[in-house]
Amino acid sequence: MLKLAKEMVEDVEAEMFYPALADAGEDTSLVGQALEVGKAKNDVLFATAAVQALKIEAAQNKAMKLIDPYGDSKANGAEAYLNWTIQADRSNAGKKSCGVLRICNVGLDI
Repeated sequence: MLKLAKEMVEDVEAEMFYPALADAGEDTSLVGQALEVGKAKNDVLFATAAVQALKIEAAQNKAMKLIDPYGDSKANGAEAYLNWTIQADRSNAGKKSCGVLRICNVGLDI
């Protein structure tokens, strides 16, 4: 289920955020800036799902006595990315945010 969520978040970024950012002028417009903040939140969701999916996979492998020679490096990389995305999201504290599934009105508290 988490792998599906991770893939869905990835698809939203590729198929919706990037085109919306291109249309909005990326960070040069208020809507583009709000979309960038929303994308940062999407990145945290993706990274969280990835870390949790890897933890479940590691537990299942351990229970089945399977060895994944890359398991630790995948988990460490995912954890590092999660920490980076959280820091990026925190740096956006107080900024307007919007997602791609609703109209961005940066004049309102979103």
